[in-house]
Amino acid sequence: MTIQIYVGDTNKELGMLARSYSPTAFIIDFSNYKEFLITDYTVDVVAFTALGDLPKDLEIFYNILLKADEIIYAPPDRWSDDQVLNNADPTTCVQGLTENMLLLISDQRVIKNIELCYLKTDLAALVDSRKTDNPQIWFAGCSITHGFGVDPSQRYGQLIADQTGFKCSFLTKPGSSIQWAADQIVRSDIRADDMVIWGLTDSARLPYIHNNKYLPGVTCRTYAKYPEVEKILPFNELFSENTLYNNICAVDRAINFCKKMQANLGIIGIVQEMPNFLRYIKSKSKSEYVDFPYHIKFSNGTVVTQYEDLGTDNIHPGPVQHQQYKTFILNHFNFFNKQI
Repeated sequence: MTIQIYVGDTNKELGMLARSYSPTAFIIDFSNYKEFLITDYTVDVVAFTALGDLPKDLEIFYNILLKADEIIYAPPDRWSDDQVLNNADPTTCVQGLTENMLLLISDQRVIKNIELCYLKTDLAALVDSRKTDNPQIWFAGCSITHGFGVDPSQRYGQLIADQTGFKCSFLTKPGSSIQWAADQIVRSDIRADDMVIWGLTDSARLPYIHNNKYLPGVTCRTYAKYPEVEKILPFNELFSENTLYNNICAVDRAINFCKKMQANLGIIGIVQEMPNFLRYIKSKSKSEYVDFPYHIKFSNGTVVTQYEDLGTDNIHPGPVQHQQYKTFILNHFNFFNKQI
């Protein structure tokens, strides 16, 4: 004897589906749920039900589900409350609440047709992969390390790889944040004796997911270009204490990961930093961190970084500046010489 329950919404299609498999299928609702729960069935049973067919007490729905040997989830094309599933808080709608109840018993009962994960889990996918089983270089960072404004062959990472003869991978994305880069580092296939060069970006950047779209770094420029971002992520959050400490933890994770992997990590301050973050990185990570010695000038009381030349966009560093990055990094981080 088995009990099969079709679960969905209060639409006629649910009953039609159940009865297409068994003409004797019956609904479990306000009128008979008590009887269903106390009956010891001696024959196979096919039934169907939905949250809207039962009292609002979720324990009743839960106990009905537990009585089934097999549950077939049959969601409608359109739910009765006409609500769109909210990934952040799914249980605010009928679909989310129904699926949450099914997931609660998914280890105890056979449930068919339910996706255990319908979120887009590849939103923050790794942007590059390991190139060799031998020691290699990994370059992480934002648009400067990515080489925005120059040919890929002119970016400092490729110049270093060409000079040293090591294979390299680029965990880089224009506009990306410290937290994004750290996540890329700790999820990559970095091994003992690898070399990791992290071009540290501005701490006033945040990774953010909205409507299943992943922004690796919301920056000050984002608000200028897309003012509507203020509605989902207030501008002040870029400079909040919360963001500061999340960035500190992100750097600590990357440092700890590389130490555990016995990989060589070098962090270079390649974008002008906020004072509090700079204070942290200089005091806590001296062995891994070094500022690039830019020429600077002062404009209206603000420190302005001077690049040797500009790339094709007239904003990012050009080929000459990337050559200087290469020379500085090779001279400062001696682990390259140890591996050659």
